[in-house]
Formats: sequence, C-alpha cells, structure tokens
Amino acid sequence: MDALASLFTIWIIPGFSYIQTRDASPLTMAAAAAFILGVINFVIRPILLLLAVPLGGAVVFLLGFFANTIALMITANLLPSLQIDSWGWAFLGSLIFSAINLILTNILTIDDENSIYQRLVVPHGAANLLHKKRFNNVMEMRSGAETTVGALSI
Repeated sequence: MDALASLFTIWIIPGFSYIQTRDASPLTMAAAAAFILGVINFVIRPILLLLAVPLGGAVVFLLGFFANTIALMITANLLPSLQIDSWGWAFLGSLIFSAINLILTNILTIDDENSIYQRLVVPHGAANLLHKKRFNNVMEMRSGAETTVGALSI
C-alpha cells in the first residue's frame, strides 16, 4: 500500500521527484521508500510522541500531525533516488500520501471485518433496514387492529 501511495504522491506533488538510477526502477524505489518510512515511523514516531506527552495534548496532536512530514524528509535523506524539495512539499506530500494510503487501504479491505466500510456503512444500512422492518410491523399491527375494531363495531 505504502509503495503505491508513494508512487501516486510522486506523480501528484511537484516537489516530490524520483531520480532515475541504473539499479532501481520506480517501483523498487517506492518499495524501498515504503520500507524505510515504515521503519522510521515504527522507531521514531513513538519516541517523538512520548517526549511530547509532558507538553500537553495540543503538542502531542501537532507533533503527531507533523511526524509523517519529518519521517518523509528523513526517508528522502536516506534514499538517494527520492527527492523532496522543501519542508512545505514534505508536509503537503504527507497529507496526500496519508489520504491515498487511506483510500487504497479501504478499497482493498472492503470485505474485511475491521474496514471502515464494514464498521460504518454496513451498520447504518442494517439500522435502516431494521427501522423499516419495525415501521412495517407497526403499520401491520395498526391495520390489523383497525380491522378487528371495525369487525366488532358492526
């Protein structure tokens, strides 16, 4: 997922570029970037957030928000075939990267029990069906009651 999100981000954001090398195709570079980004997020993100906890919830939120930007810049410095022009492009790229990653993950896991689709869309659809069934049952009971009352009043 991250490799595809990396490729889409490079394609969409002008400040991201892939530098052609003999040894690496764009897919290889994207896979390497995804791996390095995953390792950086696994190691550095918890440390950054842990250090920010004493500073308050707002700082933790903001640092968490910018942690992916920092991770992208570190990845670009470690991977010679990935170039990010500035911190601003890295911030915009992290937003786009996260959005693309979210979309791809949800498209590919639509039948997974833990997907957003299964947690949000299906229960609302089921709730609507249940509401319609209850409404129909009440209407049937009312029409049956009117028939009974009508039969007794004759």
